[in-house]
Amino acid sequence: FQKSIIEIYRNNIDDNVHRIVFEAYIDKGYTTARAMAKYFDIPVTSAHYLIKEIKQKLNQLQYRYEAISDN
Repeated sequence: FQKSIIEIYRNNIDDNVHRIVFEAYIDKGYTTARAMAKYFDIPVTSAHYLIKEIKQKLNQLQYRYEAISDN
């Protein structure tokens, strides 16, 4: 189910910056703020918020599909 949510999210990304960050997080495995910050050469705090945004959007999408499947 989670893989489906990830693919749905991936297919709905319109912004290239979000796509690059998402691919670094999911495909390349930079799942910590420190790793992502080092990969993109950005502050750790910025990387933290990028990861947080991805997680929030995935959770929202998951809740939406769980609500649909429950009905």
